Formats: sequence, structure tokens, C-alpha cells
Amino acid sequence: MLHPYAAQFEDDDSFRLSLVLPSIAPSSLFGGVATGLDIFMECGRRANARMRFVLDDFQRSFDRAFLERSAALAGVDPSSIAICPRTAKAQPIVVGRNDVFIAYDWWSALNLRPLVGSQLARFGGDRKPLIYLMREYSRRSTPCRRLICSPAWRLR
Repeated sequence: MLHPYAAQFEDDDSFRLSLVLPSIAPSSLFGGVATGLDIFMECGRRANARMRFVLDDFQRSFDRAFLERSAALAGVDPSSIAICPRTAKAQPIVVGRNDVFIAYDWWSALNLRPLVGSQLARFGGDRKPLIYLMREYSRRSTPCRRLICSPAWRLR
């Protein structure tokens, strides 16, 4: 759930859009995850961005056929999309000057905050947006859960 990322900086100035989500395993590709993939594909295509999935769970399997169908529907070449599985507690992730991250859930948003801060510290300029696809915030959730996820809801 909550964990750090280890930024590995690259001097590539191209625009890259990264969707950080728990998994693209066959068992998770329904409803919200499928919709998140569709939104990501459409945004990446419209922005003419390099695209990648950053998987937050240690699960290794993923459904390449589902990704290919989703990409084809959006008019994106599926072979151009990088998939970065999680391999470490502090997952190394390559970050460029113009990388923008999309968080699928609140814990990914909180995990990405320091990474976006280190991107700003390294490259300067304006802070890049951290886009959070708010899909499961409930003010009526248990007090403990509300305390944990509220900082993601108030990201600035």
C-alpha cells in the first residue's frame, strides 16, 4: 500500500504520461480499472505522449490482450506502451522533466507526492500536475480510513 519510489532521473524532455495502478492482472480488469485504462489511453493519444503503466502490486501477471484491445479502441499503438512491474519495496522509477503521473487510487497518489517533489527539485520550473482519478473517497468511511486517505483528496 504506502511505500516510497526511488527516482532515477533521465534527461529526456519528451512528454510521458504514467498511470500508476495496483495491477493489470486478468482478475482486476473490470469496472473502475477498465475505465481508468480507457481514460489513460485517450489522454495519452490526445497529448501525443509516451505512455507507461507503473504497477504498484508485486503481482507479475498482466493481460496483454486486454491492453491491446483498449489501446486499439483509443487509436494507440499498444507496443509503444511501457509496463513497469513493481520489483522492490522502494520501487525505482525513471523520471524525466516532463513526466506527468496519474494515480488510480489514493495510496498511489500519496506514494507519488514525494516523487513529483523530487522531479521539481531536480529539473526546476513549474511543478508538474499529479492527476488523481478519485474513485473511492467517501466522507462517510471509517474514521481511520478517512484520516489515511484525506491527504490524497486534498492534493495540491
